[in-house]
Amino acid sequence: MVLPAVSQAGLDEARESMLENSPFKKWQAPKPPVVKPPPVTNTSGALSREVVFKGTMRIGEERFFNLFDKVENRSLLMPLNDKSKGRFTVVDYKDSGDRSVVLQAGNGMRETIYLSKTDGVSIPTATPVAAQKSNIPAQLRPDVNRSVTRPGNSSNTERRRRVIPRRVNTSK
Repeated sequence: MVLPAVSQAGLDEARESMLENSPFKKWQAPKPPVVKPPPVTNTSGALSREVVFKGTMRIGEERFFNLFDKVENRSLLMPLNDKSKGRFTVVDYKDSGDRSVVLQAGNGMRETIYLSKTDGVSIPTATPVAAQKSNIPAQLRPDVNRSVTRPGNSSNTERRRRVIPRRVNTSK
């Protein structure tokens, strides 16, 4: 009795195998697995003209990125993958070699922005000591201790232009 049961299981397996590997079944090429391509990262585009990467800062365990948005004319301190602050988010950061960040705009486009380079020249500042040592004659140098006073009864001879706006008739 055991023999027919074993042979029945073997027949079922052979039948399934024949259905899968039938010589009369139309052949189809195996379909390659669909792999989603990685998001495109541009090095020159709209964001690279609108955003300047100024540097990084680490506070505790979290890293922040200093970005200057030229469109909104403001500087942003953004952490990695924070979508709450602006038109774009910092998706990735490359610390070695050319330091760069990968920004993702609201439309899904990604761009690599490299760390901005400085020229290393500081802005010259004038100090009172430097102004006295300069070649400017004493009459032309500003005197910080001199106060300008006018007599109370003298009239102002400077003419000022005054613009009077036109009245708009709102009764119509």
